[in-house]
Amino acid sequence: MTGSFDRGLHSDLLRALVLHPQRPASLYLGGTAGFFRSRDAGDRWLRLGTGLPDAEVHLLVLVAPSTLVAAVRTASGGSSLWKSPDLGASWQPAENGLPGGAALYQLAADPRRPATLYAATEKGVFVTDDAAASWQPLNAGLPVPVLSLAVDPHDPRQLYAGSLFRGLFTLPRSDR
Repeated sequence: MTGSFDRGLHSDLLRALVLHPQRPASLYLGGTAGFFRSRDAGDRWLRLGTGLPDAEVHLLVLVAPSTLVAAVRTASGGSSLWKSPDLGASWQPAENGLPGGAALYQLAADPRRPATLYAATEKGVFVTDDAAASWQPLNAGLPVPVLSLAVDPHDPRQLYAGSLFRGLFTLPRSDR
């Protein structure tokens, strides 16, 4: 191993890590101390986040070559969702249509449609087809806490949702 992965981050609980697929040395990290970027494969880290609340970043996903979406813990134990169109330099709220204050457990991106993202929440599954500008409930018959999501890589019209004590559900997207 070259360098030290945790240089400057040793006191942070690391929660989310994204590697940029077109820029192999670019890493984006969320944790208890906020949001960080490395452009040298983790040797040095820069704390970013203009507009992002000073709180734990617990989910992070790249939805387009320059757009990141992050979930931040709120004081009430829920989550707020934020979007950065410039790889973390600046952030804006991205919760239009999500249940206010609900906990977000996972974000899953559609591998074939960069603007499509799914959110597993304590109120069910929500979807955006416009890179987190607006969200709609996906699961009219599944108003249960959903903890995990997976988009079928062979058929992105199929989404799998794992719930607490209720099992695994298949959520088809008939509009695809």
